[in-house]
Amino acid sequence: MSNPVFKGFAAQSRLVRIPEVFFQEILPELDDMDEMRVTLYSLWYLERLEQPVKYLHVSDYMRDKALMRSFGGDPETHLMAGLHKAITRGTLLCLSLIHI
Repeated sequence: MSNPVFKGFAAQSRLVRIPEVFFQEILPELDDMDEMRVTLYSLWYLERLEQPVKYLHVSDYMRDKALMRSFGGDPETHLMAGLHKAITRGTLLCLSLIHI
């Protein structure tokens, strides 16, 4: 089965802001597709949020079927690997919540 040919971006497509530093410092160093997917998804998701404090939970990534499908086999493992690399690089920050 061949992949369908992309027909281009619709004129009315919503634009997503990506910080310039992504192209200057992060992109040249990225060598892992899992990290690339997680990073781009995070920038897109956070841009859409209208709340003052913007964050994602692991479940936010996992709910997106298109994202999870993009990882291929064993998507949860690929997601966690991408998150780990983005957090290690400092592109994403990680906060652990402890319920008492």
